[in-house]
Formats: sequence, structure tokens, C-alpha cells
Amino acid sequence: MKYKNANLTEGIDYSIMFYGGRLFSHLTGVDQDESSDSIDDFVSVRKLNRNAVILFDSDKSDPHARLNSTKQRLKAEFDKGPGFTWITEGREIENYLDPEKIESSVKAIHPSAAQLLQKSQWSNLLEYEKNTDSSKPPSKISNIRAANKVKVAKYYVEHYPADLTVLDLNKQIDRLCTFIASSNK
Repeated sequence: MKYKNANLTEGIDYSIMFYGGRLFSHLTGVDQDESSDSIDDFVSVRKLNRNAVILFDSDKSDPHARLNSTKQRLKAEFDKGPGFTWITEGREIENYLDPEKIESSVKAIHPSAAQLLQKSQWSNLLEYEKNTDSSKPPSKISNIRAANKVKVAKYYVEHYPADLTVLDLNKQIDRLCTFIASSNK
């Protein structure tokens, strides 16, 4: 956040809770005071902080794909506020990064990587095709691999500056900074 708003300090003005993927099915944005018996089976993020924003991957493979039912539920719950839902404009959070720089990062971390499979807003930018040794007979094992997300991310941020002009990134970060600042008044 300091990149956009030097007045915001993690741990003082805001906290980040990483909770991803399939674990979302255990979360709710419903306040404990509003909970019903069916909601009691979920972990309420509002118990951690009433002013909550949730960010998750759309996981869409094209612009017309629909969000799954868990994400639709979470969107409805968090958009009631205070707070909001930020759903990635591309398939995943990685789609906010430059695909050419991701490919360079993947190749640096995985020297056997030949190229990313695809480089679109709707593709998995961590899937790559492995180099094949032309001196060996073709293998029946797939040459498609998934890059190490954490190592690639670390490499990327150490070697490339942030570019907030990608998709809706600047707009969403501005929205988030405004919300955090207003929540701390």
C-alpha cells in the first residue's frame, strides 16, 4: 500500500489474511450478529475485522464464464459492507503482471522451461512447456509443468517494478486505499 499511499502501514492501518482457493468454501462475510444456524458452520471474517475486503481470482477461462457459487455467495456477503469484493479482472492475480516478465521469471526459476503455454488475460500464466531433448526419443510423459508460484513471484518482484496500469489494478488499489483510510478515521 505504501506504493499508492505512504500514510497506510500494514499491521497498524490494515492487515492481510491469506486464505485461498478451495478454503473459501469455509468463509463468510456475514457479521456474527446476523448469523443463522446455516452460517454458524463458516468462519466469519467480520469477527477478525468488521471492515473487510475480500480479493479472489475470478478463475474465468473467458470473459463470459460465470463465478462459481461459493464466490457468488462471498461477493454478495462482502458487498453488503462495510467493505467490498475485488474479483480479478483476469483469470488469476498473476494476470495483473506482464506475461513476458512472468515468462522470464519462470525461465529463471525453472531452467528447463521453454515457454508459457498461453499469455492471455484468461490463461494460467504459470503453466509452461518444458524443453525437450531432441537427442532422446519422445517421452509419453507430458512436457507441461506448473511453475512454483512463490518462487516465481519472489523473482518477479525482485527484478521488475510494479505496473499498476494493467487491467483494473490501479482502480482497485485506489478503491482499497480509500476504503482503508476511511475505515481508520
